[in-house]
Amino acid sequence: MVFHIPFDPKLDDPAFSLCEIESLHPYYSTNARNRKDKRELVGYFTASFKDVKGTETQSGFVVIRFIINCQGQTGRFRIESFDKNYHPLTFNKGITDQLLARTKNLKDWIPGQYENRMFDSYFYFCFKIKNGKLIDVLP
Repeated sequence: MVFHIPFDPKLDDPAFSLCEIESLHPYYSTNARNRKDKRELVGYFTASFKDVKGTETQSGFVVIRFIINCQGQTGRFRIESFDKNYHPLTFNKGITDQLLARTKNLKDWIPGQYENRMFDSYFYFCFKIKNGKLIDVLP
């Protein structure tokens, strides 16, 4: 399943738990969201982004996927990165570490809801990097 992020004891906080039994109910991209609007989210990430020396030639996308559980908590963060042609690219750790830290520290999540019931949900940010600088945050 494309949205499935299994627990990995090497990466994940064991205190983060899903509300549904994982094998019985997959988490879909329900309407989970953050209380900040798009402009505020972009500002949240770009205002704190520090240039990393030696990354001036790195351009492409860093995608951070994660789960928002039915209580609005986040966990199971995964990073993938690509060049502008969507070929795998390993960005400098200074770039990915700060994007991951800011994503993990982002609060005020509203869990996905369907028919008045809260669900575990999948979410992602796609960070556009050009010449080592953060220039946009999607979605």
